[in-house]
Amino acid sequence: MAAAASAYELVAKGIFKDAAAQVERLAEIPVNLRVLQAQLEVHVGTPTKARRLAEALLNERLTGSEKSICWELVGRACLSVGQVDDGLRAMGRAFAAVKATEDNKLEATLSAQYAQALLNWVGVEAAALEIPKLRQLAIRSGEPQSMIALHLLVAEINARRGLVSSATKHLEIARGLLKQFENYWQQGRLAIICSAVAVLQSDYDSALRYNKDALAWANRSGSREIRIPALANLVAIQLAQR
Repeated sequence: MAAAASAYELVAKGIFKDAAAQVERLAEIPVNLRVLQAQLEVHVGTPTKARRLAEALLNERLTGSEKSICWELVGRACLSVGQVDDGLRAMGRAFAAVKATEDNKLEATLSAQYAQALLNWVGVEAAALEIPKLRQLAIRSGEPQSMIALHLLVAEINARRGLVSSATKHLEIARGLLKQFENYWQQGRLAIICSAVAVLQSDYDSALRYNKDALAWANRSGSREIRIPALANLVAIQLAQR
């Protein structure tokens, strides 16, 4: 049980590679930790494997919270490969499952993940429509990571719209919250968005510095969701400097 508690604590801090290692060391992995493994696979492995693990788990006896997590993983994986209708259906089932639990914290987390998935694979406007709901859930839950996620999402949406001043304001709020509630993965997200904003301002030295920070946070957290865009940004910045 100590190893399980430690894994959840590591996830709460965004240290995914160490959490995955903790779970893998267990002689027997109970269902709740297999659900956690599927979640971690998104960060340290591949969405395809995460979907496969989640779909297998959905054939087992799960709590409402576990069903919600698994359906979200299926939905995210579908959206990532352009299966928009299937992805939205799976996300709908995730929200239905979490509603039944009355778990405000999990619902806020799910809302943030859904908005991020829409931003990544559907479009800015679709993600922006989810922000009022996420803001309400984040406030209701009182969960710091959801509030940080809200400000990071608003900053990224504004950056993609070219609204540098507004993006910067939300980045500063997120940075302040992260000083109180550290999370390696969210630090990486912050650095990536800061790098993008610096590029919009043609400040390539700052963009490279932030991108270096993003890669450092990616290494600490083990998250491919930070490492892959950071590496892509590095190439784009270097090309823009020529």
